[in-house]
Amino acid sequence: MNVFAVGGRTLRRAASILPGLAAVFLGGLFRLEAAPKPKDPPRPGAKASEAAKSDRPEKGERAVVYDDRYRPPAKDLLLSPVNERLAESYALFMKGVMSEEAGEPDKALPLYLKALAADPANVGLAMKVSSEFVRRGDTSEAVELLKDTIKAAPKDPSPQLALAFIQLKSLRKPDLALKTAESALALDPNNFLAYAYTAEALDQLGQKEKVTGLLGRAAKATSRDPKFWVRLGDLHRQLLLKDDAKKAPKEALERTTAMYDKALALAGDDLDLLNQVATFHVFAGQIPQAIPLYLKILALSPNHPSVREKLAYSYLQSDQRAKAIEELEAIIKADPAKVYAYEMLGKIFEEEKEYERAIRNYEQVLLLTPNQPAAYQRMAEIFAVQLKNPDKAVEVLAEARRRFSDLPVFSYMLARTLTIAKRYDEALSMFDQTAAEAEQMQDQMLNGGFYFDWGATAEQAGRIEKATELLRKSLKLEDQPERVAQTANYLGYMWVDRSENLEEAGQLIQRALQIAPNNGAYLDSLGWYYYRAGKFDKALTELLRAVENTDPPDATVFDHLGDTYFKLKNDAQALNCWQKALAIEPGSEKISTKINDYKAKHATASAASTPAAPATKKE
Repeated sequence: MNVFAVGGRTLRRAASILPGLAAVFLGGLFRLEAAPKPKDPPRPGAKASEAAKSDRPEKGERAVVYDDRYRPPAKDLLLSPVNERLAESYALFMKGVMSEEAGEPDKALPLYLKALAADPANVGLAMKVSSEFVRRGDTSEAVELLKDTIKAAPKDPSPQLALAFIQLKSLRKPDLALKTAESALALDPNNFLAYAYTAEALDQLGQKEKVTGLLGRAAKATSRDPKFWVRLGDLHRQLLLKDDAKKAPKEALERTTAMYDKALALAGDDLDLLNQVATFHVFAGQIPQAIPLYLKILALSPNHPSVREKLAYSYLQSDQRAKAIEELEAIIKADPAKVYAYEMLGKIFEEEKEYERAIRNYEQVLLLTPNQPAAYQRMAEIFAVQLKNPDKAVEVLAEARRRFSDLPVFSYMLARTLTIAKRYDEALSMFDQTAAEAEQMQDQMLNGGFYFDWGATAEQAGRIEKATELLRKSLKLEDQPERVAQTANYLGYMWVDRSENLEEAGQLIQRALQIAPNNGAYLDSLGWYYYRAGKFDKALTELLRAVENTDPPDATVFDHLGDTYFKLKNDAQALNCWQKALAIEPGSEKISTKINDYKAKHATASAASTPAAPATKKE
């Protein structure tokens, strides 16, 4: 709050700056009308009728009881010296106001200063003038003026608070501000600003323990103003809870909550105060306390801004999704253009795995506000990953890329989605374009993760040399251990599966396992490396570890294990593993072929080893 805020700049408001003076002027002590023009005395020898006529006012003139030329005003109508100074101050102030209204602030300021010289105890005017000095950068003038005002009005805390503010914010002298704010606090123990400035000064001086003591004093205040307690709650929240109530000590949260509880007890039907208290409860994770307050606000004012949105959020936080949906749909019914309601509904339905309903709400967001990149992203991810419709996701991202040509992230997403759709040539072309766009815009996108995705696409497209180049670049750029392990394993496995560069491939896989020793995929890669190297016993050991560390079970791991058992002449275990792999991946032709070949081979061997039945004698 700005302590220098002073009421309006109109003549009608001016009288409030000097209370009581308006009544003096309006009480009839001054004759503000123009004195009538003196008439010539009657001519000698004039008739009585003419003499009488000369004393009557002419048309348009006002009759006066006395004439200043002949009779001075009564002494009891004269102003006292004190009231004369107040009247002079008021007149000067009015001239200043008129100058200010006329757009001449430079003329107004000297008049205000003269008005203050005549009435140094005029706190309101002193605050106005000191504020003007601060605005002009004349801080020292503001300080001196406020010091004079404090001397003239020693029992008013306002000029002391204004001075403390300047000492804190402009002069950066918390030691001086502390003394000034404490003096104001002694005058008015129920003044929130006095506590706020004292606390800030103590905080700047590093006296944290005294801040806690000050807040304890504030909690014992006798104020009946709910705004005092809300502001005090805000101060507690700022100093004790910081940005995360969940990480704050329990005692600090309880003390802060108590301040808002006091405000609530005094708030009555004050909607803004109810809203502030409810918002604190949401911040503190006290959702059950917030919901009734939002409902009360809506009962008092059904169209109160943003309360339904906050109520819907509170319902979500307390896992009351049905009620959250109900509130959001009520918002849309009242105003179908409320974009945030569609956004929240989209997220709720997405979390509830109602993907079609989520898509409809995101589409509504884009219909109302087409320039919403987040909605395009969410829709594309749902189509590509959840609905297994990457081609539709490609359409969404192509439109987003056209609309947001300055955001290379959509080119990147489009390249990855084309990979999911197995449109590898288009994907590789889009990766090339994305890299060019990112370089031109100096985007930070071209990191290890980007080159890993590009390299993986090249590998799936059968471009092994290109994949090797990109994956090596990813390893050079990547600084996150888990991503390094992923890339090292990918490149190593690619070579192992092709029986190429086996020595380096084994080193890369071991590097990945040093980072994540129990990763099932990496253990499978190591087992497959030993298989390719002809070390079947070692391969069996690592592949059995891979099975134990892979959740959910993976078809590739069981396939590799079956091949290893087959090499070790354990045909029954080999068949068992292949059958498990096929159960996980029913459409795999490769695994089906192995099983069918195995069964055919063993059927033939069984038939060959079975002796022919003896011929029976015909009757």
